[in-house]
Amino acid sequence: DPARLVASAAKIRGELGWILYAGVSLVVAGAGLLVKENLAAIGTLGIAIGLGVAALVPLAWVIRVAPAFSWSEASSPHLAFDYILLLGLLLAGGDLAFIEYQFTPLGASWPWHLFFVAVAAFVFAVRYDSRVALSLALSSFAAWRGVSVSFLEWSWWSQEGVRVNMIVCGLLFVGLGALFVRTGRKAHFEPVATGLGWTLLLGALFQGEIQTDDRAGLAYAAALLAIGGGLCVWAFRRGRFALFAVGVVGAYMGLCGVV
Repeated sequence: DPARLVASAAKIRGELGWILYAGVSLVVAGAGLLVKENLAAIGTLGIAIGLGVAALVPLAWVIRVAPAFSWSEASSPHLAFDYILLLGLLLAGGDLAFIEYQFTPLGASWPWHLFFVAVAAFVFAVRYDSRVALSLALSSFAAWRGVSVSFLEWSWWSQEGVRVNMIVCGLLFVGLGALFVRTGRKAHFEPVATGLGWTLLLGALFQGEIQTDDRAGLAYAAALLAIGGGLCVWAFRRGRFALFAVGVVGAYMGLCGVV
């Protein structure tokens, strides 16, 4: 049965993707352990250069085998293409973090290295049509905002500011997803941006629900219930199961807070 064969192939491809993702995670973790155990023997400069070379190898392979640029969805030239790109970006980001930790070129402004990672990952995501790289770009951008606010002197704003930045980033990502669809450029990126955006937005409201006093907590809970419920209805009508599930969880947490 051709339909059954296609379904089986898609399932196997998804499982292989998870295996490749786990492999990338293990390689990056192993690189971190290698740096920790051999810092004195290799030296800071040697490790910085070594990580840089290790990042360039997979990125060079991606550049060599990648298809021509297109605003529409491009077929992947290799099953491991996205994950090798992710490996290169993670190693490059790790190298940048190591350089910042050891040589402190940015000084007190060190959170900016997360912004640089986000920009680089976004450029690679668009050029090489990688939703995996887009996830890294958006999560790094959100981390940059959270870390930047957390290191401000005012403790009250440090807590409230993280929440505000989560909400702003969530709305920004949802808007970015809508922009992808509206312009017809990289429209297949929309689920990644929209999913992460709604998760951040509802997560920020839940954080406000459990970390503020009774009156403010009730307001956050009511907003979470209303927005999560609205997302459920919108996603159900459009057959967006993943967003429907996010909305259900958000509405349930908001309902618990109200009760």
